[in-house]
Amino acid sequence: MSDAIFPSNLPGITWDIPRAVSFKTNVFEALSGAERRIRHRPIPKHRIDLSYEVLRERANLTELQTLRGFFMSRNGSFDSFLFHDPYDGQVTNYQFGIGDGSTTQFQLTRTIGTRTDVIHNPEATMAIGFEWFPTIGSDAQFWPQPFGSWPASDVYTPPVGGWSLLPNGVIQFATAPPAGQRLLWTGRYYYRARFADDTFTATEFMSHLFSNSKLGIVLSLQNIL
Repeated sequence: MSDAIFPSNLPGITWDIPRAVSFKTNVFEALSGAERRIRHRPIPKHRIDLSYEVLRERANLTELQTLRGFFMSRNGSFDSFLFHDPYDGQVTNYQFGIGDGSTTQFQLTRTIGTRTDVIHNPEATMAIGFEWFPTIGSDAQFWPQPFGSWPASDVYTPPVGGWSLLPNGVIQFATAPPAGQRLLWTGRYYYRARFADDTFTATEFMSHLFSNSKLGIVLSLQNIL
């Protein structure tokens, strides 16, 4: 299991970008039509298919070498890596727990719609507590709360050095947050990912110019693939 980060900043990527979410369920149907369903995958797998219209390969432009080298270093679909999704990859002042006066470890989470998922791979530069002007990655988030909305007194602000990040996105507090205090985090997170196939195909359509019509990536918010 590798923590290498997928080179998502390469130019030449094209639209459309298909995105899919999948579960795994067995459905048994009786002659009467009544069904019995068995859930095998409570944690969904995601899939994204990337296409690159142009990948340059020159002395000072090594986009093809970068992408192909990353694929080869993973041995195709064998080894996993980290993938940042710009549309589902960061939170600002997100509540991930409430103190009870005795618990010191809390799992990071994020919510989309009505579903909450566990986060196993947050970026180490995350912040705990209310952030007025958080900087996430290269983007400064100005005034994250509605104008005039001040942080409530029930938000826990740990002292400097009062928390640490454990494996699989668990926050360890030096002292238990007081009962009723809300726990907030701000930062980016990664998907655990692998390539969907063992073959990387690049088409040279002009001298030193290549394209890749489909690069499938399977993803999970947890370290389970």
